Amino acid sequence: MPAYMQQTYRRGAHVWDTSRRRVGEVTGHEGTGLQLRLVGGALQWQADPDALRLAFPDEVHRALKQQRTGAPADDRRRRGCPECRRLRDQFADAIRSGDRAGAERVMAARGLHDFAAHWGPK
Repeated sequence: MPAYMQQTYRRGAHVWDTSRRRVGEVTGHEGTGLQLRLVGGALQWQADPDALRLAFPDEVHRALKQQRTGAPADDRRRRGCPECRRLRDQFADAIRSGDRAGAERVMAARGLHDFAAHWGPK
């Protein structure tokens, strides 16, 4: 596994596994794969780093809420948000073009927007 992937997907990082469509927490590296477990849970699996990306804060929040309550988190506030949609599209474009720094900038902006617009103090 390349060194940059070991830094990006370090132990404790939250990632989105596109092959399983779920958030996982990195627990270790084994060969060319990564060991993941459910956020806040015990179920573990091995994942291909090419099928992973860093998870957005709202995805981690949703996974934690599902783990605690067994019910999906309420996502209605974000569905119609044009800024969330714009940032999600920018992130996808950066990933497709291989612009890792751009993807990280968009993730930071999305985290700030998510807190300020959807979760922070009103």
